[in-house]
Amino acid sequence: MIRVLLVDDHAVVRAGYRRLIDAEPDMRVAADVGSGEEACDLVRTTPLDVAVVDLSLRVGSGLEAIPRLLERVPALKVLVFSMHDTVSYVSRALAAGASGYLTKDAQPEVMIDAVRRVALGHRVVELRLERALSRRSRDGIGTDRLDELSDREFEILAAFTQGE
Repeated sequence: MIRVLLVDDHAVVRAGYRRLIDAEPDMRVAADVGSGEEACDLVRTTPLDVAVVDLSLRVGSGLEAIPRLLERVPALKVLVFSMHDTVSYVSRALAAGASGYLTKDAQPEVMIDAVRRVALGHRVVELRLERALSRRSRDGIGTDRLDELSDREFEILAAFTQGE
């Protein structure tokens, strides 16, 4: 049984994910929380296999939470499920320790399959994002100006561009 933690600041989104995941015979939602801080507190007491984490949270950030979760439970697998679809977000999430990255445009069955694959130790990145990462690496681009920002600077810039 794959035990899943949902980390998203929208309760209705968590409820939808819960119904989707709990309908599967080999997985269940062990807990759901609205912030990275709550997730970090919870992983100490709740056995989990996969955390499905949104990057944009009202309190804290998924990017900040990923390494903290993995510090507390190194065997935990993290699947990012986010509205952000740029290479900068993907590369930062993977560098923080995420095992996978999907956008919220993904079909429900893709998300379910990704949870299973991540739980087995595979890296899962949405195909178009994986291609963009490969292209960036292959073409020798390596970094862009956003990669020069610290994680906190990147988050502030992202919040600013979203009007927050």
